[in-house]
Amino acid sequence: MTTLKTHLLFEALDIAFEKMNRLRAPRGRRAKPDFWGFGPKETCAFAISSSHAYRMLAYTVKNFATCVDEDPGRLCIGVFNEKLNVSVISFSQECHIDVLMGLAGNHCTNIVDKFDRADNDFTEPFYYSLADNQVLCTDTIDRDAKAFRAYIKGRDVIPSVKCNLYSDDYYHCLQDVKDTVINKLTVAQVFPPVTASTFDALANLRVVNLEFTDERSFNAAGVYFDIFYKSKPKLKYMKSFHFHNPITVSVALQMLQRYDIDKMQLTNVCFEKMRSPFEEYITELRKTVDTIWKTIDGCKRNKHRHVECRFANQIELVHQPQGYDVVSRLNEVLPDFNTITAPSDVVKCLFKTKGKKKLFVVLRFGLIV
Repeated sequence: MTTLKTHLLFEALDIAFEKMNRLRAPRGRRAKPDFWGFGPKETCAFAISSSHAYRMLAYTVKNFATCVDEDPGRLCIGVFNEKLNVSVISFSQECHIDVLMGLAGNHCTNIVDKFDRADNDFTEPFYYSLADNQVLCTDTIDRDAKAFRAYIKGRDVIPSVKCNLYSDDYYHCLQDVKDTVINKLTVAQVFPPVTASTFDALANLRVVNLEFTDERSFNAAGVYFDIFYKSKPKLKYMKSFHFHNPITVSVALQMLQRYDIDKMQLTNVCFEKMRSPFEEYITELRKTVDTIWKTIDGCKRNKHRHVECRFANQIELVHQPQGYDVVSRLNEVLPDFNTITAPSDVVKCLFKTKGKKKLFVVLRFGLIV
């Protein structure tokens, strides 16, 4: 071992890990190769067998086994995702190495989501080291008080937090952020039922960039209330707000008028479903589009505003009686819209821009003869 070229060991590990990543499991299942994985005794025995062995384990924890799964009496470090289920090394109350658990806390990118985290005393070095972790994906611990509190300890600024929002009364990580500044907060999903209390966790947060990325619709027309009205973050910190989630026109107008944020993007504004006769509907639609643009244009000149509008259900069906030309009528009411026609539908598009202010509208009508 004294003449062993250590870098060749690391290259061999890279090859082995790359081969493992290429494993293919049966459809609907995760690959679980039985030739990988040290139990707690094997992990400790290998680590203390030589300095080279310890360095191999440390290299593995830093570069490959970056997912941690904790159960009562056991801490497993490996790869746990939709493709693989591999515990590379593990520790127990009787057999554990504090330094390696600390490395796992520094370098793990994912912690397996556990609603009730196991209370293992021996894993304290792992949790203590989360305070220095710069790569952890926080959406797996947004409901994990033990892990998130260890992660946020001592931080004045967090580069990014990714989480979901819920309407229940269980723990949420944003409750513990307090005065810590979040440079980017990404809300991946908002779980129904969606009520004003769903957004309580946002109240008084110091967020620089806030983005909602869930494009699913919670009801026919999206969010129907101002999410900041009772749960407003500290807007003096906020530079950018991007809301992908469906939102009604009336709420979009309220938020554009109420909040003085440097950059606001509402990219899923939904028009109401057509309930009145077609002629009345498109006339009101014209007025609504003009109101949206007037509101955008009325914002301060140096503010960035980007709004995208569509039908809540993507398409509105229109009966076209014999002798009535829907396309011609749309062209009369919406002359500034571009027109794309097909045998069974027509799409009207509008793009208006003025400095940092932009409005994009797509209206798709399905023609029923």
